[in-house]
Amino acid sequence: MKRWYLILLFVLTVQTVSVFAVEYPELAVSDNKFFPIALWQSVDHVLGRHSATAYVFYDENSLHINISGETDGIRYAKGEGTYAIFGGHTAEIFLVPDPASDVYYQLAVSPDNRTYIAKGGDAQWKSGAPIKMKGIVDGNKWTAVLEIPFAAFGRKTPAKGEVWKANFVFGKSWSPTTDYHDPSQYGTLVFGKKAETPLALEEFVFRDDTFRVRVTNYSREPQTFSMMTDQYTIQPGTTVTKTWTPTGRNHKNIRRCSLVLNGQTVSGLAPVETDKSNWNEPFYGYYLNNDPYVLRKHAQYFANAGVDSILFDCTNGSFVWKESYMPLLKEFDNARKDGIRTPQVAFILNFGPMNSSLRMLRSIYQDLYK
Repeated sequence: MKRWYLILLFVLTVQTVSVFAVEYPELAVSDNKFFPIALWQSVDHVLGRHSATAYVFYDENSLHINISGETDGIRYAKGEGTYAIFGGHTAEIFLVPDPASDVYYQLAVSPDNRTYIAKGGDAQWKSGAPIKMKGIVDGNKWTAVLEIPFAAFGRKTPAKGEVWKANFVFGKSWSPTTDYHDPSQYGTLVFGKKAETPLALEEFVFRDDTFRVRVTNYSREPQTFSMMTDQYTIQPGTTVTKTWTPTGRNHKNIRRCSLVLNGQTVSGLAPVETDKSNWNEPFYGYYLNNDPYVLRKHAQYFANAGVDSILFDCTNGSFVWKESYMPLLKEFDNARKDGIRTPQVAFILNFGPMNSSLRMLRSIYQDLYK
């Protein structure tokens, strides 16, 4: 009898949430000052404990982006290699200079100044001008600073009103997306456009059973916004922080907090409470999933158990987890040379026709089967 094992290279927690209409944001990019935007979005609208703030402006030569946020502890990547940076905290920028195409550029920087630059999934792409990226750490807070020349993409200074597609990611993201590599789910940058929204939402989080927002008034007139049933007035050039804590007998069932600012309603959800349980320490101790010793032991155990096939679950976004499957297959190959009958492998990709599926197929073919 065949035995099938499903190995999850990425753990996905499934939650039941309210259904929201997905709206992709627009940002008026100024040519003389930063305008802050909160990175709090996820496709399910569940809020994090911390959010980050992005500040964006441009000059004649470059697009300037600063992203700053707090964490519960900065996580640094380990190891070397092109994709090692994604083993720790990163700030990521996705840009589409020509919205009529689906060609996107991905830039990433870590707190310890590792960088990643790619055109689509091609990390060998060479930019037309040097892109400057660095991370600045201050305790549990860190800032990513990027100076991105337009010439890097073979472009000139954007004309006023020119439109790019973009997304900014720092744990949460600016635009709600199920796939960071799908440009159709990015927000819109409009260069040289005067901001029509006087209030900037700079933070929207859920922490210690409390919803928390930070809002700044960038206009010259007093502005109002509401948080649930409370309304607040913000004076010109000032920032306010407000909180709302669900109370009453059924407060644990109240998961949604709504804001009204700039004439629009913004809603976020508190995470679903789950029972917390911890597994014991693994038999071989705590280890990385590319540890050759542990992988070789697993190869032997699979053979002893008569496992015929292993399926790699790559149905989350556009990731195929090369940095995980290649070390495993290398040890399987070494084991086979020593006469150990290791399982066959196959990949499960996205269940529907998505833009990322073709990229995933090409990646697996180029890296493994070609």
